[in-house]
Amino acid sequence: MATSVLTGGDSALKLLLDGSTWTGGLTANLTITNSGTAPLADWSLSFESDVQITGAPWGLSFTVSKLANGHYAYTLTGRDWAAALAPGASVTVGFNATQASTASTGTLQPSTLFVTSPLALVVQSGPSHPVSPTAPVVAPVVAPVVALPVAGPGSSGSGSAGSAEVNPTSFAVKGGGQNYAEALQKSFLFYEAQRSGNLDEATNRIDWRGDSGLNDGADGVYFGDNTTANLQAGLKLDLTGGYHDAGDYGKFGLPLASSLTNLAWGGLQFSKGYAAAAQTDELLAAVKWGTDYLLKCNVLDASGKTAFFVAQVGDPNADHALWQSAESETILRPALAVTAAKPGSDVAGGSAAALASASILFRQNGDNVYADQLLKSSIALYDFADRNRGKYSDSIPSIQNFYNSYSGYYDELANGAVWLSKAVSAGGGDGSSYLAKALNLYNTNIGGLNKGWTGNWDDASYATAVLLAQQTGSSAIKQQVEGWLNNWVSGGNGVSITSGGLRWISQWGSLRYAANTAFLADVYAASVNDPNGTYTALAQGTLDYILGANPRNSSYLVGYGNNFPQQPHSREASGVGWDGFNNGLPNAHINFGALVGGPVKADDTAYTDLRSDYVSNEVALDY
Repeated sequence: MATSVLTGGDSALKLLLDGSTWTGGLTANLTITNSGTAPLADWSLSFESDVQITGAPWGLSFTVSKLANGHYAYTLTGRDWAAALAPGASVTVGFNATQASTASTGTLQPSTLFVTSPLALVVQSGPSHPVSPTAPVVAPVVAPVVALPVAGPGSSGSGSAGSAEVNPTSFAVKGGGQNYAEALQKSFLFYEAQRSGNLDEATNRIDWRGDSGLNDGADGVYFGDNTTANLQAGLKLDLTGGYHDAGDYGKFGLPLASSLTNLAWGGLQFSKGYAAAAQTDELLAAVKWGTDYLLKCNVLDASGKTAFFVAQVGDPNADHALWQSAESETILRPALAVTAAKPGSDVAGGSAAALASASILFRQNGDNVYADQLLKSSIALYDFADRNRGKYSDSIPSIQNFYNSYSGYYDELANGAVWLSKAVSAGGGDGSSYLAKALNLYNTNIGGLNKGWTGNWDDASYATAVLLAQQTGSSAIKQQVEGWLNNWVSGGNGVSITSGGLRWISQWGSLRYAANTAFLADVYAASVNDPNGTYTALAQGTLDYILGANPRNSSYLVGYGNNFPQQPHSREASGVGWDGFNNGLPNAHINFGALVGGPVKADDTAYTDLRSDYVSNEVALDY
C-alpha cells in the first residue's frame, strides 16, 4: 500500500500514516512506533489541518481549536491501551473525518491530512505499563476494550493432536504481514451490527444500530409456509433477538446454524488464539446472541421434547422490496416452523449442532448452567430432527429461492450427532452412541467428499468429515479429507486458482467458500495432519489474500486495511433509501468486519464495489 513515514520530534519515534479517502471524507490510521531503547510513558501528536474529526476516535483523545484561516489545530494524545510504548512496540490509532476538498476515493497521503509543517510528535520517557516489545497492539475500532497483540486464530501447523499452540509474535511477520488480531476483532463488530432485537444501549458498540424486530413471533406463527391454512390461530411467541441474515433483515435458520457452529468450533479449536487476541468475551457474546434465539425457536412440550422448531422469521420477498433501516421497518414478519408432519431435519439437525458446539464452548469457559441448558435443548432438537426426517425446503417451499436445502439432511444429521457426542462427553456423559450414529450416517448416506466443492451453510459433510477424522482416526475418512484438501492446494476438478492465488469455485460469495476451506484446512492441520505445512499455507494464503495481499492490493474485509469496500450491499449500513441507492457514494456507516462476496469469476479483478452488486458485494453471517 502507498504510505509515507513521518519522523517526529524524537528521532526514535516514527509515524506511519495510511487509510483511505472518499468524496468529502477519510479514514486515517496512524501507527506510532517506538524504535528507541527507552520506554515511553505517553505520546502526543500536534498538527494543523482542514479536516474535521467526526465520531469517536479509537485509541486516542484529542483537543481541537478553530484557526483564523478556517483550519483546525489538533493535539492527539494516546489513551488507555495506546498511551505507553515499550521499546520496539507499535500502536495503531485512528479516526474518521470530513474534508470538503477530498474529491475522490484513494489512498490517504500525508499531504491529504497534514496541511502545514512542522508535524510535532511529543513523547515522555519513563516507566510505563508493561507492553511486550514483540507483541504490538492494534486499535479497537469503536469503544476501546483491550490492547490486542498481533496474533492469529490459526495454528502453527505442527500437525500434532489437540488444540493448536499459538505464538502471538509469529503472525506479525508471516505471509502478507496481516494483523489477524485486528481482523478478528473487527469481525465481531460485524456480528454486532447484524443483531436483531432489543439491543443493550450500555454495551452496544455500534452507534448506528438500535432496537428492531421487537414484534417477532407476534405476527403469526405458521406450521410450514405462510399460508392461511398453516396459520396457528392465537399462537404468539417471543422470537426477538438473533441475527439479520445478510444485507437484509430476514432471520434464516440454516445459515445461522452453520455460522454459530463455526464460531463455536473456532473458539474451541483455537482458544489460545482468541485469548491472545483478547477476543474470548466477544466470541462468547456473539455465540450467545445466536443461541439465546435458537432456544426460543426450539419450542418444547410438557415432557421436554421438541414440539416444533421455528426455521425462519420474516418475509424475504416483502423485505427485499424495501431499502430502509431495520429500526424503521414496519412490515409483518411471519414465523415459519417445521413440525413432525412438515419436517426439517436439515435445519433442526444443524441447529442442534450449533447448540451442542456452543454448550462445549460455554462449559470450557466456566458457564456450566448455560452449557447444560444448551445441551438439553440440543438433545431434544436432534431427536426431533432424526425421528421426523425430511427437507425443510420441501415443508417451507418459499425458502427454495433463498436457502434451499440442496444437500439434503443427512449431512446435518451426521454433523449434529458428532457434535452431540462431544457435548455429552464434555458434560460428563457417554457420547459414544452419538459418535457411532454420526459415523454410520457419514459412511452410509454421505460416503465421501466432492473435491471441487467445500463446506458451507448447506453442506455440512466436509465439517463432519474433519470432525470424524479427529474423533475416530479413520484412515478412510482422513484419506477423503486429504484428497479434497490436496485438490484445493493444487487446483482442478472444479477449483480454479487465480493469478493472485485465490481458490475460486463459485461467483456467489467466492471468498466465503475460500475462507470456509481455509478454516477447515487449519483445523485439520492443527489436529490431524499437515503434510509439509501445506494445509496451513493454504489457510494463511487465503486469509492474506482476503485481507489485502492480492493483485488489487485491496482488503475485502470492511474497515480493515487498505482500500476496503465502501459500498457493501447492506440496507442498514448504507444509511439511504431507494432514492439514494445508486448515488455512487460510500455507505453512511462503516460496517466494520463485514466480508463481501468477492470476485465473481476466477479473475482477481472481477469485483465491483457497488451497492447494487449483491453478487460480489453483499455481506452475510456465513461470509
